[in-house]
Amino acid sequence: MAATFDLVVVGGTSLIGEAMLELLAESELPFGRLYVADSSDKAGRKVEFRERYLTVEAADGFDFGKVRLALFAGSERLADEHAPRAAAAGCAVVDTSARFRDSADTPLVVAEVNSDQLPARSAGAIVASPSPAALALAVALRPLQGAAAIESVDATICYPASAAGRAGVEELARQAAHLLNARSVTPKVFPGQLAFNLLPQVGRALENGASTEEARVTAELGRLLRPAPAVNVSALQVPVFYGITALVHVRLAAELSVERARALLSQEPGITVADPAEGIGYPTPVTDAAHHDKVFVGRLRADGISSKGLNFCIVVDNVRKGAAINSIRLAELLMADRR
Repeated sequence: MAATFDLVVVGGTSLIGEAMLELLAESELPFGRLYVADSSDKAGRKVEFRERYLTVEAADGFDFGKVRLALFAGSERLADEHAPRAAAAGCAVVDTSARFRDSADTPLVVAEVNSDQLPARSAGAIVASPSPAALALAVALRPLQGAAAIESVDATICYPASAAGRAGVEELARQAAHLLNARSVTPKVFPGQLAFNLLPQVGRALENGASTEEARVTAELGRLLRPAPAVNVSALQVPVFYGITALVHVRLAAELSVERARALLSQEPGITVADPAEGIGYPTPVTDAAHHDKVFVGRLRADGISSKGLNFCIVVDNVRKGAAINSIRLAELLMADRR
């Protein structure tokens, strides 16, 4: 690991920023001083770190020349305005927003999947962390890809309210409280009522009928998995606070037994495979994924139609595992013996 360095978390008051601060308190990163920055309207707030409080600075005036690492946990706007400025000052930048994910010039990296794509030099580098759904799928699919090339992936992904940030969590809570008290709701974050309901579209509709989130996950998986399989994604918004759930079907180039697939997945340190004989037999976003650090896999079974197909479900904490943990892991890799 490189010598001690200073770092900044930009977007430190967001859900992902809070998770980053929790993880940094336990991280092996040899950082010295930690700064927290955010949009101007959040400057002056206090955030807790290691039993003390740090004052949030305005990102607009932050001097990135005094840090070597910048972790971006905020909006695309924050990343667009300040990540290039941080890189120009010589910082290594890891961004969790969607701002750089579709840029061919920016590595899109999951630490357990394609860390070989990280730049050799950390100074001035910008690295994008993929969307939590793409990250979870890539982590679960990579072991299978290594055993029998994946020809196609069909995934139905259920997005929690926290995928829309703190505002999404607050809106779901507010809607549920209002409806339980026989009061009407007026959606602001989501396009319609989310509490006690399902919204079968996440993001804007594109001309081909797909949503922006479906297109995003499809494109990101194409970059994360090699060779890239054909990907078909359906996304829906569900009334859960934290934790993405994906129902997945894969078609492989060769037969792979359920037993062999389970063994391959179980060997991965970042994956927990549910034992069908224990508890309810499968993971859920609330009881398993929320506030935990792994990708959970369950209901692993044969296709029923093709001998080369497998079905399973995935759940993952979209804030912690799907964003913050990957960012910290990428930071550790970037700063290890690099200049």
